[in-house]
Amino acid sequence: MTGDPAAMTSPPAGADPGSIRPLPAPSFRGTPPFPEAARRALADDQLRTNLRRATMTIRTKRQRAVDERDDWEALRVAGAAIKDDVLARLPELLIELESNVTAAGGVVHWARDAAEANRIVADLVRAAGATRS
Repeated sequence: MTGDPAAMTSPPAGADPGSIRPLPAPSFRGTPPFPEAARRALADDQLRTNLRRATMTIRTKRQRAVDERDDWEALRVAGAAIKDDVLARLPELLIELESNVTAAGGVVHWARDAAEANRIVADLVRAAGATRS
């Protein structure tokens, strides 16, 4: 087994000691992998209290908005239908958007994934001569 011993997980009790494997790399800008972050968050009583309070506030406000409309369910169903239609036609709608943006003098950049999108943005920033301050 190669790698940094400090980055190894312990196998569960009774498991084969050869099953030790490296932890996944940090997921975003140095943040710990989700299981580790979740364990820490769940152990933080203040964070759990704040999250419970925020969740209840959001649910209460949503319920007030629902209660103000007699046609809430019909609106919800109509919104879901619009979303389903847009997702089914997304490729053609994106082409239409590109055409409209181009016609208005804009430029559309297409990316296959987040990494390519990040490269495009970084290239645009560099091309504009922007620097960090």
